[in-house]
Amino acid sequence: TFSKVTGAEERRSLRDKPRRTMTASYLNATRAVIDRLIVNAKRLTTTQVPFPLYCDESVVTANAGSGQTSVYCDTQHRRFFVGARVLIAPHTTQNFVALDELDTGIIAEIEADHLVLEDNLVLSFTAGAFSVYPLIDCEYVLAPSPTFLTHHIVDWEMPVSEVLGATTL
Repeated sequence: TFSKVTGAEERRSLRDKPRRTMTASYLNATRAVIDRLIVNAKRLTTTQVPFPLYCDESVVTANAGSGQTSVYCDTQHRRFFVGARVLIAPHTTQNFVALDELDTGIIAEIEADHLVLEDNLVLSFTAGAFSVYPLIDCEYVLAPSPTFLTHHIVDWEMPVSEVLGATTL
């Protein structure tokens, strides 16, 4: 396969487990925000970071209060498994979600209509206004290539590569 950014050939061992490679796109109205994202990404190149699998989104189907351990959502045909981490995030039209609006947890049990987490939820969640995403461990592929659409609007793609471990396929 070839990298779409550099055109360089990328090879992986055929005996290795398949690893997912994803790209997150950021479109922001200020160059300063993208510059900060790139600097932070460069700092994280030696760190494994949790990355949500947006394709496995499951909308919260019942209200959940702070202190509860159950999150009601459709668990069928999604990559939820015991011991995996999940992200619970609000639906928003903004580019960024404040950290105090997010919650994470580790799955203790999986039922057909809900997930049971190991620890209590910190926040309360409203049915239909939040989604649950499985998280996988990734490393940033350092290839920052911002595209300046105008002087104030920047488009930046950030590729990440899955780390081999418990969250791999």
